[in-house]
Amino acid sequence: MEKVNAKLGNADGGTMSLPTEAQYEYAARAGEKGMSPGGNLDEVAWHDGNSGGYMKPVGTKKANAWGLHDMNGSTWEWVQDSFSEELPGGTDPLAKEIGSDRVIRGGCWFKEATRCRLATRSYRWQGASQCFSIGFRIVRHS
Repeated sequence: MEKVNAKLGNADGGTMSLPTEAQYEYAARAGEKGMSPGGNLDEVAWHDGNSGGYMKPVGTKKANAWGLHDMNGSTWEWVQDSFSEELPGGTDPLAKEIGSDRVIRGGCWFKEATRCRLATRSYRWQGASQCFSIGFRIVRHS
């Protein structure tokens, strides 16, 4: 993120980062309580049951109430948190422990539908940045 901030951020004092795991889930839920905000899972997510076995263009499923697409399914997304089996408590917690595995959220197009629920979390070695099933979103802090 240092390179992104050096190139795109800071002009007006803002910075960018990956979302925390809690921020990702908050944005994905968009104020709703269900596991697939914006509609049923097939309306909002690509998974192994509806993707035809390949990745789809971004934004081809319904957005959630805040206009965010592909928060379920499509590709897993990196978040800031290092992986721990037990979630930290509190408001917008961040698992700050330095670990080799980083949390990924959202599920992806070749996983079964149950793995594309908002509560689903997984992890990958954070050096695996060139993986066809993992993407990212950037949060801008002003």
